[in-house]
Amino acid sequence: MKIKRFLFSSALLFGAVTFSVGAEEVIQKEPVRATHYIPGKALVRYKGCVVQVMGYSNGSPQFNLTNPNERFGGLAVSVDGKSVKGTRRDEGKIIHYDFPGGGILTMQIMPDKRVSFEGKFPGAQKLYFEVPMLAKFFSSSRVDIDGTVKNIPARQENPKVNYVLIFKGTPKSVQFFAGEPKAFGFEFDGTTQVRIGHFTRGNNAVVLRIDPANPAEKFSFILDPGTK
Repeated sequence: MKIKRFLFSSALLFGAVTFSVGAEEVIQKEPVRATHYIPGKALVRYKGCVVQVMGYSNGSPQFNLTNPNERFGGLAVSVDGKSVKGTRRDEGKIIHYDFPGGGILTMQIMPDKRVSFEGKFPGAQKLYFEVPMLAKFFSSSRVDIDGTVKNIPARQENPKVNYVLIFKGTPKSVQFFAGEPKAFGFEFDGTTQVRIGHFTRGNNAVVLRIDPANPAEKFSFILDPGTK
């Protein structure tokens, strides 16, 4: 009996793994981020593979999916219990939002193509950000919180409650659409208080709330806008 032997080899090159099986060659691509800056006047954006950060002239950063190019939420800003809006100021490819009372939120694309958010609100006693996410996209999806996966339920008729708390704590990673090619997420330093809640009624299925511990001091978090 003759036994044929096949040689397997692999090499990592330009973000791809190449496998050789006899005379056949199979290329398995590694996930790659391709976030880039798109300039404009009334609108500038950081376009990622899954999520876009939309910088309008006034207000606060908004979030669109890349495909389809539709808004799914935005970064609502609350200072001392009041909703506030900022004014965009560009510095090359860096986007700043200036808020009443001296608050500032700065965004930029990092070398690894994630997007950093850094802020400081010196006049604020209490500050939080909320990212509501539309039910049309996020119902029946999953969210991964530091490796623990939780379900965002589908819409039901006549729910008994309007809001259900899914998570409260100080995570390092929160990934939406967990386990799907369109996954994206937020990353924290492990000390920032984060809440994730599910709305059983209305347009939004889930809301992410970010509570910096000390608004007067510099804080930061990161958006991973997905890979291809």
